[in-house]
Amino acid sequence: MSRTRFPYLTRAIKEAPVIEIPRVDGKGTYKFRVYSFGEAGAMISHELIREISRGLAKSVSKYFPGFDLAVGIDIEGINWAHMATYDLYELYGLNKSYTGFWSTRGYNPDFIRALKKSGKYGFVEVSSPFEKETLSYNRDAFKPNEKVLVFDDIVSEGRTLDAVFNVLINELCCRVVGAQVILAKSDGYKRVEDRWGVQIRFLKKSRNNSVVP
Repeated sequence: MSRTRFPYLTRAIKEAPVIEIPRVDGKGTYKFRVYSFGEAGAMISHELIREISRGLAKSVSKYFPGFDLAVGIDIEGINWAHMATYDLYELYGLNKSYTGFWSTRGYNPDFIRALKKSGKYGFVEVSSPFEKETLSYNRDAFKPNEKVLVFDDIVSEGRTLDAVFNVLINELCCRVVGAQVILAKSDGYKRVEDRWGVQIRFLKKSRNNSVVP
């Protein structure tokens, strides 16, 4: 009998609960699966953390070893970028820096206004069926022609990756070498790959709660 790749991750995907929330456009509701390793978050075991972090590092070392800077999206993507870059150093000797695109949800409005007024920070709007989100980034963290690898927890239709790629490539003049995510929820990410010519790798793909290696 064959051994399942990423057994803890496979179980976490299959056992993730489903909640139903209103769509931001007012057109009915949206069924949202709450994965323990991303999005709304939940309890997560150290076995799952280790499995995902090592899996991300292994995938990056195989497909994207030549990057200069790791960029995480929101707190989940930033955390996984942090852990994966640590494992890349420990396991493969790749010493890389990381930064992130941070969500401004829950921040004091006066703090956001101060960030915008400084001119040092940029902002990008991202919309999905269940939320509208503003991500901020520190322009000083990026250098022109720098090879950037993007990390995120989950990709659905690729709206967030698309928006971040646009900022990195067209505003910050970086070279996006790829994106590494944990879970692809559909084939929607392929549209983003085609648009930017950037490869997106994932550890697992899920369709209607079935897990594809």
